[in-house]
Amino acid sequence: ATSTRKSKEVDTNPNRKILTGLHVLVLSRDKGFADDWQSVLDSVGARVTKRTSNTSRLSQIRMPDLVLTDSSAPTALVQDLRNRDDIPVVSTNWAIQCIINNAKVGYDNFAVPLSSS
Repeated sequence: ATSTRKSKEVDTNPNRKILTGLHVLVLSRDKGFADDWQSVLDSVGARVTKRTSNTSRLSQIRMPDLVLTDSSAPTALVQDLRNRDDIPVVSTNWAIQCIINNAKVGYDNFAVPLSSS
């Protein structure tokens, strides 16, 4: 006997643009980190700006919806962001969880404290 039951399709389309419409600023002094995360975020639909230089200021770039950073964020931009509680600053774990869940997840559990040094 042959089975005519169809297997259920699960929406795990890796090409789904889960971050469409989101402008993400990738901040790091590590150019490799910034380049790699720009590629990842681009692939899931985000518009990405990256900054690795300490001379950039927030007022010089298009205002992001979100900042993704590591521990080496350029100081001048960190100072600017400390005054902006309307722009979430998250770790790469946020992007990883979005990809795993195939959906944009909340920011709260992934917030990065901005150091004052």
